[in-house]
Amino acid sequence: MNITAEKMLAGRVYSIHENYNGVEIVIEIPGGKKVTAVLTKGAFQKLDIAVGKPLFKNTKLVDC
Repeated sequence: MNITAEKMLAGRVYSIHENYNGVEIVIEIPGGKKVTAVLTKGAFQKLDIAVGKPLFKNTKLVDC
């Protein structure tokens, strides 16, 4: 699967884990692959995210 800056990945929330950095959301995309998104706790509380719900992951690359 080629992903460009204009594409978003559609999937379903596979799991949600709170940690010291915030909230880690694992999203299962077509083909059974999984991608991870990390949100602040504040951002997570504002969104209606739950396991099994559909979700779109917008990709963003950061050069360190």
